[in-house]
Amino acid sequence: KIIKIGNSVVDSIYFSYKIAKKNKEIPLSKNRFILISIHRHENIMNKKRLTAIVEILSFLKIPSYFALHENTKKQLIKFRLLEKLKQNKNIKIILTQEYSKFVYQIKNTSLIICDGGSIQEESLIFHTPCIILRKATERQEGLESNFQSLVGVNIEKAKKEIEKYLSKNFKVKNFKNPYGERGVSKKIVEVLIK
Repeated sequence: KIIKIGNSVVDSIYFSYKIAKKNKEIPLSKNRFILISIHRHENIMNKKRLTAIVEILSFLKIPSYFALHENTKKQLIKFRLLEKLKQNKNIKIILTQEYSKFVYQIKNTSLIICDGGSIQEESLIFHTPCIILRKATERQEGLESNFQSLVGVNIEKAKKEIEKYLSKNFKVKNFKNPYGERGVSKKIVEVLIK
């Protein structure tokens, strides 16, 4: 028997955020900052695409924190791009974080630059602007908001979106999360108990 209730991701994200607050997690910066996560194989295994991504990141002008996956680091070294990345003094490389800590930073950052999938859902839930460095995404719904952009590795398009999202005039428009609402987990438990 199949009972359609909904997506528990919203509950999971808020639960993780609550844990981070309980643990007295603090934002990576007292000021506005950018959170970066790049690890998709279509990007990191392709020298041309990874070079374009480093060029995009060289444009960042406020404190930016790159949660660097080991595979991404290996490819940056292999393609001799790590030193070029470090030339931007605004970028600080940090270790990848446990989920609750990372969710806390997503909530508190001014902008996300990523190529992941689930981070798009977290961006929508917290209404955090997100630039997606992918050719396509399975999470199309978020692209209907005014705070998620799919730019591939188009350098000029990415720079334009960075400027737009960091502009003092930019405001996130109200957008109903298409991935569900809080309380789904409780409903699932109620069904299981019956």
